[in-house]
Amino acid sequence: MGWNLKTRPWHRRIAVVLGALIMAVTVGCEREEFDPEATAEGASVETTSGSHQYLTRVDEADLEVGQPQTVTIQVFPKEDLKINLEFPWSIEFLDNDELELDQVEWDQESIEMSEEQAEIPLTVTAASAADHRLEARANFSVCNDDRCYIFSDESLEFVVHAQD
Repeated sequence: MGWNLKTRPWHRRIAVVLGALIMAVTVGCEREEFDPEATAEGASVETTSGSHQYLTRVDEADLEVGQPQTVTIQVFPKEDLKINLEFPWSIEFLDNDELELDQVEWDQESIEMSEEQAEIPLTVTAASAADHRLEARANFSVCNDDRCYIFSDESLEFVVHAQD
């Protein structure tokens, strides 16, 4: 017996139509293009990842070589989005021979978050004077009223400046 909607019970026809509708909506979703002019006025935000849904920044404090200092790592959602406070955020900083970190793994409880930003107060000790690349892998989410963007194992990169 072949597939024929007319011979199937009405509830199966509805299931097929709903399935097709869900597939059409899912396939039709596209990411919006990022507009760098849409950032908050006066914010010194530096994009360091490939995503169009968030921005990252590290405060511009110069580290003294050999001295532990706290730098603030920040994640900002794009203007029309907000930090998803219900998502279980986590971030892990990758090994770096030139930077010693007081804490490598951060979870939702240790990240300071509001709907406007997430902040990680990271204590860093630089081994030499230079611009050091700090890499991390993160799991986080930003949302608006219509949808959420979930980033799993997202690569983040920050530059920390150290001087003698």
